[in-house]
Amino acid sequence: MANYFCSDTIEFNIDNLLDKLLEVRMQKPGKNVNISLNELNSLIAQAKAIFAEQPIYLEIEAPINICGDTHGQYSDLLRLFE
Repeated sequence: MANYFCSDTIEFNIDNLLDKLLEVRMQKPGKNVNISLNELNSLIAQAKAIFAEQPIYLEIEAPINICGDTHGQYSDLLRLFE
């Protein structure tokens, strides 16, 4: 379980947020996921920090899936990770 703290000292638990986001996996597309503004801001801050630590070029092995813009289709994004 990973606990992170965002800049405004509100505890942020990425595992709980991911569980909440993945609850809609088997439901009809268009199902809303309610996350708070603080959770969203904390997620963005954590993602930004992680991306900043990554190298510009990655050495990866085939096969890989390359995905373009999903046009906001969350159900399509979930399908890509299955």
